[in-house]
Amino acid sequence: SLPRFVINEIITNPDRLQKLKTTIHLALKEVLQRIQDDLDAAAERGEIRHVNAIDLIFDAVSLNVFLFIMYPIATEILLPIYGSEKKMLEARKAGNIQTLLNRLKPEVHK
Repeated sequence: SLPRFVINEIITNPDRLQKLKTTIHLALKEVLQRIQDDLDAAAERGEIRHVNAIDLIFDAVSLNVFLFIMYPIATEILLPIYGSEKKMLEARKAGNIQTLLNRLKPEVHK
């Protein structure tokens, strides 16, 4: 409930949203460039496919935030399947990691 409240407060207040954008942009610009440089170098070596750093980060954030935003519904659906909250979270963690690794896998040309 707290993540939804925070997101709602940000998106419904244009001033807060602008301040958040400015703060994030300034703080992450240099870090994102270093990450992008590392990703580009790994792609050039054929270790991963070419990806945009910000897209990869948004994928990771989306995968992780989604479960917590949908937690009340997710627990109703997933707890009976996994048997415990710990097992459910471990399964989602493993699934999220695998999804991101698949996103990075180099393309296989036939």
